[in-house]
Amino acid sequence: MSILVSLLMPSFSYASTIRSVSENHVLSLKVVHNLVHGSPSNDVRKLRRRPPKEMDVVSFSDIVVVLTGSLDGREASSSEIMRSGLLSYVRKQLKANAEQVGLNNVSSPYIDDEDDRTKMTLTPSRSLSHTLRPHVVLASLELSFAWKTVRKDTGDWDNHFIPVCDSPFSATMYLPAETLLGRVTEQFLVQHLVCRYPLIFGLWCKALDLEAQYFSPISRSIIEILEHSQNAAFRSKYHKLMKASVAAINSHLAEPAGDGAEEEQDDHPSAVRLSDEDVLCQVLEQLYRIGVPQRRPKVRLILIVSGFPYRCLRKTAPHV
Repeated sequence: MSILVSLLMPSFSYASTIRSVSENHVLSLKVVHNLVHGSPSNDVRKLRRRPPKEMDVVSFSDIVVVLTGSLDGREASSSEIMRSGLLSYVRKQLKANAEQVGLNNVSSPYIDDEDDRTKMTLTPSRSLSHTLRPHVVLASLELSFAWKTVRKDTGDWDNHFIPVCDSPFSATMYLPAETLLGRVTEQFLVQHLVCRYPLIFGLWCKALDLEAQYFSPISRSIIEILEHSQNAAFRSKYHKLMKASVAAINSHLAEPAGDGAEEEQDDHPSAVRLSDEDVLCQVLEQLYRIGVPQRRPKVRLILIVSGFPYRCLRKTAPHV
């Protein structure tokens, strides 16, 4: 597969899953990552795996998050999702960890009239206006929470256990459901946002932006030194390295898409005119990426539980 993710179509997606198990439930969170290369298309190609790490995934605007769910195979309606404790929990955790995740805003949830699905939007604190590097754009994320009941009753619990404690789509999120949801939410924030998309979420990209302020001045200084240098060997080596760097950049941009995408090649020029300053800035950024590791964010989940309902705590009292 080429570094350009085998650009099968302008719009493509892939899925990942987070799973957590408790004594009474299994919760699977399926995350569908919707990405776009160039202009979006009506047809969305599904990839079997995530894009390679060499491919930059960036954001130029807000990211739409779609939330759906089911309990024991029954799909929850958009209105159920909208008023559920599950939605409130996920949104509050996003807001509580906005600085670590790299978010400027988490919108209020809404039901989209076009597809009748519950959505909200994330505004990353880092949003690029353009980039010279090969890239795709993260357009939206679809979160599907599938709950399955493992054990529906025991002799120790009364028959109120299921309706009161086990529904994650009730208006109140109680402790049994929150504990399970907390595990998958933390993994989603850390592994599926910050670690997977370091150029959009987290603190590493902010540090990159701070360093990038100096790339142009450093590059111009190097060019000025070259212009005044009388050292023929130095000038020759500079031009050889510059030629190799330009070739490397253009090879990424011109690499064949493959997998039936040959007809789209006309949209991607085989060479891009870059100034010496542009090339040097790209090289400095690449050195930063190689030399500065991405650290795991410290996500802090806040306790939102309203309580453990009395009916769940009360065991069936023996008749005397």
